[in-house]
Formats: sequence, C-alpha cells, structure tokens
Amino acid sequence: MKLLNVKLLMLLLMAATLVFTSCSDDEEEQKNPTITVDSNSTPESTTLKPGADIKIKFSATKGPDGKKIDEVRLEISQDGGTYSAVSGYPDKGTDGKGIDADNYQFDKTFSARTVQSGTDAYRITVLDKDGNSATRTLTYKIEATAVIDSTPVSYNNITLSNANGYFSTSNGMRYNEADAEANATSVDVTYFFSGTSGNNLASAPARSNNTLYGSFAITWGSVGMEYRTTSMTKADFDAIDNTNDIAPAFNSGTPAEVTGGNAPGSRITSVAGGGMGGQFKAGSVIAFKSGLGAKHGLIYINSVAADESGSSSLSFKREK
Repeated sequence: MKLLNVKLLMLLLMAATLVFTSCSDDEEEQKNPTITVDSNSTPESTTLKPGADIKIKFSATKGPDGKKIDEVRLEISQDGGTYSAVSGYPDKGTDGKGIDADNYQFDKTFSARTVQSGTDAYRITVLDKDGNSATRTLTYKIEATAVIDSTPVSYNNITLSNANGYFSTSNGMRYNEADAEANATSVDVTYFFSGTSGNNLASAPARSNNTLYGSFAITWGSVGMEYRTTSMTKADFDAIDNTNDIAPAFNSGTPAEVTGGNAPGSRITSVAGGGMGGQFKAGSVIAFKSGLGAKHGLIYINSVAADESGSSSLSFKREK
C-alpha cells in the first residue's frame, strides 16, 4: 500500500513538473520579441555575384507580454568565421541600444564582398528591456561564376475593383481597404472607379487629398508610386523577359498627367475630358517606379471596368 502511495506521489510530481515547464515555455514565447524579414529583402540562401547588392529589410516587434525593444544588433560572419558588428548599423539609439519602442523598422542595402567565392551571413538579434531576445540569420553565397536569374517578377490578370482596389507589387497581394490599411507599408498600387473620372490608378500618398479624391480619399497611404505612360504595345510588354530592360522603359516614359491639382505621375484615369488624362485604357502599357525598394515595373491593362460595380484586369512585371 505504501509503495502504491509513493508511486502515486511521484507521478503527481512528474505531472506537476511537466505542466510547470510547459507554462514557463509558453510564457517565455509570449515575452520574446519577434523578427519579420520583409519579402522585399534579398532572399536568404541566394547565390550572388561578387559586389552584388544585398537588401536587408526587417521589422522587430516586442512580445505580447514583453517589454519594449531596447537593442537591435546586426552582425556579419564571413566564411563561417566569428560574428562582428556591421559598422554603423543599426542607426537608432547608441550602438543599437536605447531604442525604447514597441516596433523597430530596418531597411538598408549592403554589398557582397568582391571575392571569387565565399559566404556572407548576417545575424539579426533583438533584445527587449528584460533581456528577452530573438535571432534570425540570413546567409548569402558569393560565386563569381553564378548564373543570375534575370526573369522579371510577374503577376498576371490581377482584378481590381472598388471592393478590392489595393495591390502590393512587392508581394503580389490584393487587398480590400481594411486589409490594405493594416498592411499600409506594403501597398503601392491603389485603384478605384468613379462616375466622374472612370477607372483610376493613384499613388497612395496622393489619395490623402480629400479635395481631389473626395469619398475615395484615404488617410493611411505611405508608399509612393510614380506612373509614366509609354508607347509600348502588348507585344513589347510580352517580350520583356529581362529585369534589366524595365528601368529603361520607365525612363523613356512620360509622367502621367491629370490636371487640377494632381502631381505629375501620381494619377491615371480612363476619362479624358476636363483634364482627366484618359491614359487608363485597355491595351496600354504603363511604367512605374515604386517606393517599395525603388523597384521599376510595367503594367499592361487587359481590360477596364465599365461602371462602379465592375473590375479592371491588370498584369504586372517588375524588377527583382
């Protein structure tokens, strides 16, 4: 009988230990900050030519039950060696310390080393005021003989309407207004249909002007976009198969013009009367430069909405 009691006591103690350990782990996870690497960053494990650009863009957020972010470190290791601080980064606080914020944004472009072959590894470390931490490492292989994929990023037949009129050229996502506002730093294309101006493409910051946009105005737009008209045809658009050919198409274009207070390049309409421009037409190719990583791109207008209940279809190509 006593032996059974001892065994029962041991089982209870073991169960209590497991529960306590599980709770402790969960609590730690709730306190730890998180690191989110943006899709516009150079993808980790990419093979690069010597001296190529390495874009690192990430956000750090304090844990739900944790303290504010205190320190962010960015370190580099070359060829598996010891990590050392990247000089001058992060650029907030003192040596990355004293940030004192719920969220931290980082967006910088570095250069791979000019070696025949090697590995550059960037380690991100985030610590809150209690010392809880998160770490993420991005590794890039350098090869002088690397074959670089120059195929443009493409999004085909994207339908935009008044209900779902927001798009990100960095991740290919289409949003309604509520979701677009929640992802404001990713939204660079905005669309709407108005009975006055017809189909519209507008830069997100430009749409903060209530006088110009009325009920179609937004208050949260932050990513700029410049649109340019081109003389390109569908055949020209289809023939673009090298990302290096996109910027020249933009540079030779003309900033879209809609009079009456719109900045050149900030808006395109399908109605031509009254200084509206009339450049949003089926079969047209529009060039753009996005504030999301300063990427250039092209838009082919497949079809346009006939009224406010319809949708327009657009195809995109952009630089990697």
